Amino acid sequence: WIGLPGERVISIPGGVRRPCGNVAPRRVSGPLRIGYVGRLDQSQKRVMDLIPFVRGLEEDGVEYRLDIVGAGPFEVELRQGLSRTTGRKAIRFLGWRSRDELYRDVYPHLDCLIHFAMTEGVTIAPREAMIHGVVPIVSEFYGLKAEGHFVHQSNALTFPVGDVERAVENVRRVVKETDLLPRLSREAMKSQEGKY
Repeated sequence: WIGLPGERVISIPGGVRRPCGNVAPRRVSGPLRIGYVGRLDQSQKRVMDLIPFVRGLEEDGVEYRLDIVGAGPFEVELRQGLSRTTGRKAIRFLGWRSRDELYRDVYPHLDCLIHFAMTEGVTIAPREAMIHGVVPIVSEFYGLKAEGHFVHQSNALTFPVGDVERAVENVRRVVKETDLLPRLSREAMKSQEGKY
């Protein structure tokens, strides 16, 4: 539609840096360590979906810890909404972190990364998490299939944008199907090798 010949159009994926140390496939042992890494914004990132997501985890009796990394215009509203959940003691706001801090202090300590976005440009944080063996549970944002990074039940678990119940169901599966997290974790790591 812009007049360029098809053979001259290619995707140039954003690369991710290798982990600082050795990583191993994740296994469920104790509370599931879930992370959110990104801008605390509603219009594109749908960060307020974290509130019904946490309530869903609590209703299902899922043992979890949630680390929220980022800053943005919805931080105060998100903090207020999550402060009214029964699991608020399992939730930590870590603020904005540099890539070095994410690689050293955040990704190595997560099992899953939740991502609710409606659209994405280049999804860096979920892919940085994947190279660390963290399993992305991501919305089927516009461009997900074309991008090809996140394949449901292969290296990630996906859910329709705004379907928080399905996101919770994916977490429930990770906890109950003991072989699922290690398998997805291994495939997540492999998927970010090579040209990525």
